[in-house]
Amino acid sequence: AVHSVDLNITTDVALKFPDRYRLDVEHEGYSNMSGYFVNDFTLEEVKQLRVKQRVEDTEARSRVFDWLFDVPTLGEIMDLMASWDNDVL
Repeated sequence: AVHSVDLNITTDVALKFPDRYRLDVEHEGYSNMSGYFVNDFTLEEVKQLRVKQRVEDTEARSRVFDWLFDVPTLGEIMDLMASWDNDVL
């Protein structure tokens, strides 16, 4: 799941939408931010993106899954959690 409006670090947004880069964006009290921001994209566009781990490769967060998954919606996460309740626990 995406925890920030900033799509720069954890998605392939620059490859898929290079023309959408913005300079000097102010967000939540921070000014002079630059990059790609989720509020500039439709859900359909965000679903085209692939995600990667933000942190370095560790036992808990393997890079083997980088770029394999799209950005999940809240509904998709809730469905996954429900399936874990039914199928795993």
